[in-house]
Amino acid sequence: MLDRRHRLPQSVIFKDARSFFSQTFLIKTKTSEEDRARVGVVVSKKVEAKAVGRNRIKRQVRSYIEKILPTIKKGQDILIIARKDARDKTTKQIRDTIEESLKKAKVLI
Repeated sequence: MLDRRHRLPQSVIFKDARSFFSQTFLIKTKTSEEDRARVGVVVSKKVEAKAVGRNRIKRQVRSYIEKILPTIKKGQDILIIARKDARDKTTKQIRDTIEESLKKAKVLI
């Protein structure tokens, strides 16, 4: 489970954030004054109607983020928004897509 210190609060606004698109996820990043990286995951009802499916996607994403957290630059706020293709992907495909997108966003050390 992702530690509370690394969870992104809902009050953070991503109006001036940089956006990176993939077929499976939209990733928004911005710098913050925090001394650690914070990550939020959003899966809407448009992506998966059932809560079980939405929670499965969020668990897979958070699990991978927790694993690579030491390699994410400090002071980054990252919002990962799932798209419809995420529901049909395997865990490995989700992990590969997130890693590729985070590298494109230049938030990995």
